[in-house]
Amino acid sequence: MNIYNTNTEYLNKDESNAIKGILILLIIAGHTHYLVPQLSPTFFYLYRFHVVCFFILPFFYSHKSSLSWNKIKDLAIKLYVPYLIFFVVCTTLYGISLKNFSWFSVTGSTQAFIIGSEELLKQESGFKFLWFIPAFFSFTMLKSLFDNACEILNPSANKKHLVFIASFLSIIALIGVICWFFPNQWKSFRLNYEQYVPFGMLTALRFFTLGIFTFLIIRFIPYIKYLGAIIFVILSIMYFINEGQIGINNDAFKTILPLIFPVCAFCLLLAGKKLWTYIPFMSELGKLSFPIYLVHVIVYNILEQIISYSILNAGVIYVSTIVISVFISLIITKINILQKLILPKGYNDFKSLFIK
Repeated sequence: MNIYNTNTEYLNKDESNAIKGILILLIIAGHTHYLVPQLSPTFFYLYRFHVVCFFILPFFYSHKSSLSWNKIKDLAIKLYVPYLIFFVVCTTLYGISLKNFSWFSVTGSTQAFIIGSEELLKQESGFKFLWFIPAFFSFTMLKSLFDNACEILNPSANKKHLVFIASFLSIIALIGVICWFFPNQWKSFRLNYEQYVPFGMLTALRFFTLGIFTFLIIRFIPYIKYLGAIIFVILSIMYFINEGQIGINNDAFKTILPLIFPVCAFCLLLAGKKLWTYIPFMSELGKLSFPIYLVHVIVYNILEQIISYSILNAGVIYVSTIVISVFISLIITKINILQKLILPKGYNDFKSLFIK
């Protein structure tokens, strides 16, 4: 039996968009400092799963992803054009906020852009959130390789490729074990080498192996998505009752908790896939999740500069960030020239701006 049936579709388009809508609302909440203060229990809770689930999701709605030069070219244009634009915007806004550009370095900015690590991006552009784009680029490339590998592993496929594919999958499995079962060693490795590895590859590898693990357990263990959903709810209750601690003093459990939490969170999202589509506008939010992600950090930072803190204002800023971000995203996606310039769908879409 093929371990990865490319004809299996766990989520249709509306369901996957609804899940994206839920996740982007959680991401905005996690970034809105008035609503969710940095380093608070809620902050760390959200960061355990909200962005991570975006990397797990592609394993469950689209598996036909062959790797070719045209695909690489389209993917690079689709992701790196908005990445470059928002990197320049963020860098400019950072300089304006500091009222000088003496810190600016062409070499440093180029390195931060190419490497795509949170620390370098924060240092050179003033914002961390752009790390998602180069990491997702590398993640998508890895997933395409994985899709091709699993197609070759089909019983009817040519067996001469099996050694190569087995080696590829073994390396991925080894990386996954190190990432998720030896977190201290992985963290040490990442801190030492992340600033030298381009395109957010280390982050992509970590989330890619998590996506494979999540897909395989849901594919082969009956009803695991419901059990995982229940475990996530229980862990969440324990987390908040104990003010940011699960309350289980077991070293083995603490080691694998960073793996269990996002997997179980995704199980909850998958188990409730029909329910999420009934929430008004959730699927529409999901369709705009990428442009919303790109603009919302800038929006809430501006709002927090002009609105003073209060409990009421925390809610006002959160809702206003959503509304303004959706409005800007709609403008970008509905005006043809802006869509092709800022959010091109691929190489030909972007090229059509300049060549008729």
